[in-house]
Amino acid sequence: MSERDAADVELRARFAALAAEDARAAPRFAVPRVGRVRRVVSRPLAAAATAVLMAGAGYTWWATRPRAAAPYPIDLASVTWTAPTDFLLDTPGLALLRDVPSFTAGTGAAGRIAPALTDDTVRRTPS
Repeated sequence: MSERDAADVELRARFAALAAEDARAAPRFAVPRVGRVRRVVSRPLAAAATAVLMAGAGYTWWATRPRAAAPYPIDLASVTWTAPTDFLLDTPGLALLRDVPSFTAGTGAAGRIAPALTDDTVRRTPS
């Protein structure tokens, strides 16, 4: 046997003796009884549940707290605003789209729709 093999055998024997010493010092673990069940909740799960409950309580407090009145009342019916590009919406024949046609049964041709009155005076030529 070489010197290296002898050192390996001695090292293995020392590790075996160390493992036996640790085994003697280790406590014996009891076998759990069948009727007794323990619930174990992990810490991250408990922390997440606590965070969710705290967030819910905070939102409930925020949603139900009394709110201060506005410093000055605003009458929304009196507020008007005209966009700078509103003129683009004024197209020729807009009155035709905004007016409701009148159905007259007794005048003119029976059952025809009367033409709507428009303020569109520009005559278009087919192009």
